[in-house]
Amino acid sequence: MNNYSIEQGLPENTVLDIVEDEIGFLWIASPNFLTRFDGDNFKVFRKSFDFQVNDSAFNLGKLYVEGDKLWMITKGGKLEYMDLLTEKSHPLKYFKDGEREIVKLTSIFIDQNRIYLGTDDRGLFITDLDLKLISHYDECTKQNLSSNRVNHIFKNKEDGLWVLTDKGVNQIKLGVVSQYLLDINFTHGIENSAGVDLSSISAGIWTQKYSDDSIYQEYSAFSDLKNFLTELHVFQIFYERKFSTYQWGIWLATLGEGLMVIDEMNNHAFQVKLEKNPKDVYCIYGAKNGKIWVGTRKNGLYSLDPSIPLVTTNWPEEIRFDGKLQLKTSGDQSSIYIPQNDEILIYDQELTPKGIFGRYDFFKEADEPEINSIVPIQGGDRFFINSLKNGSLVFDPVNQVSHPLQKSSDEFIRNHDLSHESTLIYESKAFPGSILFGNKLGLFKLDLIRQEFFQVVDYSVSQFCSINENEAAIYFSNGSIGFYDFSEGRLEQKDFLTKVIPIDLDIQSMNYQNNWLWLGSLGNGLILVNLENGKVVNVTSEDGLPNDFIMGMEFEDTRTVWCSTHNGFFKLNFIKSNSEIGIEEILYLNHKNGILINEFLPGLSYKRKDGKICFSSEKGILCLEGENYSWDDYQSKILISDIKVNSQQVESSIGLIHYMDELELSSKENSLEFFFSAISKNVPDNLHYSYQLEGYDENWVQARNRRYASYTNLDPGTYLFKIKLTNDNFEGAPIKTLPVIIHASFWQTTWFKVLVVLTIISIFYWYYRMKIKHLLSLQRVKEEISADLHDDIGARLTTIQLISAIHKNKFQGQPEIEMMLSNIDQEIHDSSEALHELVGNIKMKEDDLGEYFSRLRRYISESLDQTTISYQIAMPDSTSQATLSLSKRKDIYLILKELINNVRKHSEARKVEVKVFYEQRSLNIHVRDDGIGFNPDSSSERNGMNILRYRVEKYNGSITLESSPSKGTEVKISIALDKNLILKDFWSNGLQKIASFWAFN
Repeated sequence: MNNYSIEQGLPENTVLDIVEDEIGFLWIASPNFLTRFDGDNFKVFRKSFDFQVNDSAFNLGKLYVEGDKLWMITKGGKLEYMDLLTEKSHPLKYFKDGEREIVKLTSIFIDQNRIYLGTDDRGLFITDLDLKLISHYDECTKQNLSSNRVNHIFKNKEDGLWVLTDKGVNQIKLGVVSQYLLDINFTHGIENSAGVDLSSISAGIWTQKYSDDSIYQEYSAFSDLKNFLTELHVFQIFYERKFSTYQWGIWLATLGEGLMVIDEMNNHAFQVKLEKNPKDVYCIYGAKNGKIWVGTRKNGLYSLDPSIPLVTTNWPEEIRFDGKLQLKTSGDQSSIYIPQNDEILIYDQELTPKGIFGRYDFFKEADEPEINSIVPIQGGDRFFINSLKNGSLVFDPVNQVSHPLQKSSDEFIRNHDLSHESTLIYESKAFPGSILFGNKLGLFKLDLIRQEFFQVVDYSVSQFCSINENEAAIYFSNGSIGFYDFSEGRLEQKDFLTKVIPIDLDIQSMNYQNNWLWLGSLGNGLILVNLENGKVVNVTSEDGLPNDFIMGMEFEDTRTVWCSTHNGFFKLNFIKSNSEIGIEEILYLNHKNGILINEFLPGLSYKRKDGKICFSSEKGILCLEGENYSWDDYQSKILISDIKVNSQQVESSIGLIHYMDELELSSKENSLEFFFSAISKNVPDNLHYSYQLEGYDENWVQARNRRYASYTNLDPGTYLFKIKLTNDNFEGAPIKTLPVIIHASFWQTTWFKVLVVLTIISIFYWYYRMKIKHLLSLQRVKEEISADLHDDIGARLTTIQLISAIHKNKFQGQPEIEMMLSNIDQEIHDSSEALHELVGNIKMKEDDLGEYFSRLRRYISESLDQTTISYQIAMPDSTSQATLSLSKRKDIYLILKELINNVRKHSEARKVEVKVFYEQRSLNIHVRDDGIGFNPDSSSERNGMNILRYRVEKYNGSITLESSPSKGTEVKISIALDKNLILKDFWSNGLQKIASFWAFN
């Protein structure tokens, strides 16, 4: 995402329309300029466009490219085109017949050698490419439209012409007009894959499918957002099917909600997070290279790369005050009154808030009053307040008195469109209640005391200016200057002041001093008119002005005037002699000099009682010290101009970032960028800075002439950002500081970490106790089973053995019976051993290896004691660090049993050695005898060795057999110990001690 504003070369931060020519240049319309952008540089042309927007109506300049022509609807609804080859403009005032004048236009569309022109109040005109009139549609003709105000024109693939008006939709096919939704103000329309989508100024998005003639809203799948979407103020729609993650999305340029996308595939609507967070978006354009361009109010131009996923904002987003202060009245000696929405804000001379006047202060006896407009009255401190519900009145904030108008005066105001915010109103201090109203319909006079209203002249009024308490100068749009004398109640127009200024000049500000009337224009610099002889002096950039776009002006003294422009402001020192004015010196200041406010509002300036001069902007009010200022007081003052958090610009509720008391952030907002500068009379490239973030930087960071600092991944905590100048001539300069607080998430706090540790220990201890309890319970069951087996089956075997012994004595001398009884004795003996082994395994404890090896030693001894074989047994002495599972112990026992039985029955050995020992985390078993041996390679019907190998290999162990006839046999077996030795030791000993210690404490 890229953002282009005044700082990057865009002449104004408000963008009204965007188009692209065949070469790929972008053409941008703003209120006072036409700009060409080639991707790197801006080329600016002097051209003004309509810029009127409110909640119920709008009028914005338009651009349209057709071939090598750029068609424009410029200020006043005038039609022009620029030859893109020569870049020269050609105004068009008449249709080709030369007789019919082209009326005020609002929209243009060109298709198949036809030009479609939508007008402000005369419907739709269709011409050929030479502007020869072909047909006309309006409310009065047979081919009638639903309204004469046309907002937008487009075609779909079925050759249906769509004409969108402030009172519904008109679809024209084969000359037949079909009308829809006559109570909705439609603004824009596009074709999609299944039909058309239409936007409205206050009723969201509407759809018509090709399969259905009706126009409807389809938001049933959007659940909680349904009511919100149906009330959106949408200026323009853009349909992008190719945009990475969000395919089939409708992009919306809205008033108040910024740039939005409706994702139809996932039934979701969201706001796109743009840098500076613009609330009003006027246009969206898809360029040939795939980029999407977005034009906004006061935040410039944005380009979005479709290959990068969108950054979105949770919906709905918190609404913040944007710091806009439209200064229009100087107030009394102690207060400044500023109209804002339906209230009047009260400030002292230092711009500290003192209070608010609201609707109940204006209409004290009304029930639920409604305010439609508040217009300040120049020349005094009063305001004209209009309410369609409660009528009109003049409000005096100093005395807190309302003067309601009679019904006849109220009707006169509405009939002559005098209640609009663009109306100019002036009141004489010498004759309170004698009020002048001026708009495009003429000059009007209200006698508030007599409640009389009448029209003075029908010339369109452009500006008022006070000459003295008795007299006001009036600049008319036809270039004439008149004077209204309140004492005599008449308008005087001198012949030499009639049309002294070209009609097409756009005058934004006017002031008077010593018989000279100073006019500030858009594009033509300063125009000075001598009121005694009509002499006109035009001072422009060719004469040394920094630019020709003058927004406001105030005199510091008889030889100095300060002027605000669309990019900074300047001080002009002049001399007067013999009815001539000459320029002595000009001082120009803008953002390069460390000025935080650079784009000013037209005509909004005043000079305070203490001599300070103030200019208003949408970011706040800039005040100059006036006669007593000294550069030495400001040269070392550092300003924080901008802060970005996670690459998003921070907005301040008081307008300018510099005046924030502290920056308070969440734990996720931990990447910061600070931008700063120092006020300097000259361009401050030679100023050097140092900065430090206390709590992060140990020392000052030398930034030289770099005017920003960045930090990433800051830990939660309290910091202090500090900046100072480090040039030698600024030694001891004050340090600008800003506290920064990054709050920790709950999981980052100390108490939470301690709680987690205690919880984990408690869980381990609880688990340990449950395991011990379970093992004890299991052991008790084992012991009960082993006791039952031993007592019951053991007793039965003993009984059988006794019976066998008795019968032996009885059947002595009978070999067969004696042999059978001996076999019974042997089986009883083997069964007793098996029972003993079974009971031992049941009673065996997992951690008691000493008892296990004692059982092995006892078994070997008992088995070999019945033979003549001498034996030697070696078992491990210490078993505290060894671990064997119960199943592994059982198999080791069976392995040894098989080996001992083989020695006893088959080896004919005189001596045997049995060694069991640990080596390299393994249990090793060596059995060696001096018997007859055997050939291991010879086949055998026995499967004893196969069973041995199976039992060993089950645990990834190894077995080797060395034997030969007459040389004895040696078997070596190695089986790995269990791997959880350390963990079991910690669990059994260390953790138990830790848990017990914690529980005790």
